Amino acid sequence: MKRRMPQLCVLALLTGAALSHAREWRSSDGTRNFEAEFVRVDGVKIVLKSNGSLLPYALSAFSAADQEFARNAQSIADTALKWGPQSFEISHRAEQGWLCRLALGGGGKGAPVLYTGEMFFLVSANPPEGEPGDRFQARLLYGAGGRTFHPLKGAPSPIRAFALSAEEATRVWSETVARSAGDLAKQSPPVLEPDLEIVTLRSLGITVGKSGLVMTDAGITTDAASIVVHLNGDALPATLVQTDDALGVAIVSCKAPCAEARIGARKPPVPGQNVFAVSVEMNARKLGLLTSPMMTRGIVSRPADARTGRFLHDARVPPESPGGFIVGEKGDVLGVFFQSQASARSASAKAAVPRGEGDGLGGAVSTQTLSALLEKVPGAGAPRLGSGGGMIEKAGAELMPWAVLVVATREISKPRKKPAEEMGPTTTPGAAATGWSLSKSGTRHNARCRFYNAAMPCAASDGKPCKTCGG
Repeated sequence: MKRRMPQLCVLALLTGAALSHAREWRSSDGTRNFEAEFVRVDGVKIVLKSNGSLLPYALSAFSAADQEFARNAQSIADTALKWGPQSFEISHRAEQGWLCRLALGGGGKGAPVLYTGEMFFLVSANPPEGEPGDRFQARLLYGAGGRTFHPLKGAPSPIRAFALSAEEATRVWSETVARSAGDLAKQSPPVLEPDLEIVTLRSLGITVGKSGLVMTDAGITTDAASIVVHLNGDALPATLVQTDDALGVAIVSCKAPCAEARIGARKPPVPGQNVFAVSVEMNARKLGLLTSPMMTRGIVSRPADARTGRFLHDARVPPESPGGFIVGEKGDVLGVFFQSQASARSASAKAAVPRGEGDGLGGAVSTQTLSALLEKVPGAGAPRLGSGGGMIEKAGAELMPWAVLVVATREISKPRKKPAEEMGPTTTPGAAATGWSLSKSGTRHNARCRFYNAAMPCAASDGKPCKTCGG
């Protein structure tokens, strides 16, 4: 008992109460049952946890199945303690768990820790919150059997499965064995590497706060895996601060000094008013903006909507532009428009995020509406008025110091068929296939193999075994 208590303390500290999984325990005579969490087995005693209290019982007081479960859980816990705490990084989400990489030791004091070690599958019916790239330090990993990893490219390979509690590891392993019905091949269920489509979205950003606040298109921040602001040649990681779906704008923070845009307007746009669309353009690498915008002339076609602040204009805007400004004849900024661009690593991705208003008109959000929004954002405040007056070309150039490029990435998971679905039916409908068959190449297949051919039966020792089914 005294030798186990320090190990139990380590176990409790590393797993945490949130990772425990209560199960139903049944008495030996089958008349009583209750829910509790497994803690440990000490000889003929079992310790369970219920409502925060540790409760010792005689192991013989429980059903034979529960006694076997408890002994298996203790064996798994002992193995985890001998292996010691491990650090790991999430590589991918997968069905019913995570694909992870173990950390490798730095090789000396101060040397960096590399998360490039063994790949394993972390099983969990309800995985805790986490994202690819998140790292976990000094956690005990409890063996939960094995899995067969099916990568997007290359042959399948065996990997180990773990859980974050001995009880869950035992439960998962027991259920896997039960489902296999004695078939060893089924005791390593398939785990599929997710097929992810990485979509990159680019949009205009406008610096609205000296502390690094940037206003951009809300569409690119939705479900974004990463957001980066390209400012003065630097790629600055950004975080989402606030989103206004009605206006279609978002505020992100890149925590870097930047110029505060002077885009305030004294009057709202009115129909028939002459305006200019100042469309910013991306450089050849699409990692920044050109210093000279494109300018086209038009009129306001529809006044600003009271709810969304959007008004329409007929000035032509290049389809490849990520956004820009609508300015009046005196250089005052009447509105801002976003025209986000998207590209992906697969041919199925859309070329752009549609922002059209129909009837050949373009839309913009009134700067007066944006001013009301920014007044509520800490660190931003209402935009100052523009200079007003002067040549319109000069007014367009003066807007560029406040324009930046915002790039976001989004991961879209594409479903993959499980190996059994890919193989298709392996038996004749209405009849259970049995025995073995021999292919023309001399390879022996069992009845569960997709290459099994009942018309070519053979003995269990004929030919060479199939690499897929083992013969």
